[in-house]
Amino acid sequence: MVTGLLIIFVALSGFLSWRLVRQQRALHLLGHEWRALQAEEKQVFDFLRGLGEAFGSGAGHRDLHRLIVESAARILNAHGGALYLVDRGGEFLSPAYISRTCAPLVRVPPHIRQQAASNPVALESY
Repeated sequence: MVTGLLIIFVALSGFLSWRLVRQQRALHLLGHEWRALQAEEKQVFDFLRGLGEAFGSGAGHRDLHRLIVESAARILNAHGGALYLVDRGGEFLSPAYISRTCAPLVRVPPHIRQQAASNPVALESY
C-alpha cells in the first residue's frame, strides 16, 4: 500500500513540475508579447504626438506628408513608403510623397531606368 502511494506521489509530483515549467514558459512568452505591444504602442503615440506638433506649428502639406510616410515606415519597419492622395477631381491618385528608398510602385520602362542611372530626377519625373 505504501509503495502504491509513493508511486502516485512521484507521478503527481512529476506532473505538477511539468505543469509548472509550462506555465512559467507561457508567462515568459506573454511578458515578451506584452513588451512588444507596449513598444509598438509607444511608436504610434510618438507618431501622433509628432503629427500634432506639426499641425500646431503650421507645417506645410509636403512636410506633413513626409512625416506621415516616414513615421509609418518606421512603425512598420519598412524600407520605404509612399502616400497617394485623390486629386481634386476625385478620379485619380497622385503621389503626395514618396520616400527615396521606396520601390517603384509602377513598372518603369527600361529607357527610364537607364536615364535614372545617370540622372535620378528622370525616375522621379516619370
